[in-house]
Amino acid sequence: PKEEAKEEAKEDKKVDKAEELVEIEAKAEVKEEAAAEPAKEEVKEEKKEEAAAEAAEEEPKEEAKEEAKEDKKVDKAEELVEIEAKAEVKEEAAAEPIKQEPKEEKKEEAAAEP
Repeated sequence: PKEEAKEEAKEDKKVDKAEELVEIEAKAEVKEEAAAEPAKEEVKEEKKEEAAAEAAEEEPKEEAKEEAKEDKKVDKAEELVEIEAKAEVKEEAAAEPIKQEPKEEKKEEAAAEP
């Protein structure tokens, strides 16, 4: 009976030790998770900062696109002004012979009138 009691005591100690180990591991796990929490927050912050930096990089690209659009509009407007000026010159050149005709007619009329 004494030997049995000793054996049981040894078994109880082993069980107690095992339970203690489980408890220690659980506490360690909780501590690890708590320690990892700020790291997770840090990663979130880094991601936010990266996203903000990307947005800041995109902004100049957008501005450049807008400027390019404006430049194209200005180019088109200048091109239209040029085309209109050329058309005006052509119209004036086309009207020139018509202006000359009445002068010729008047000269002929004047020559016909004695």
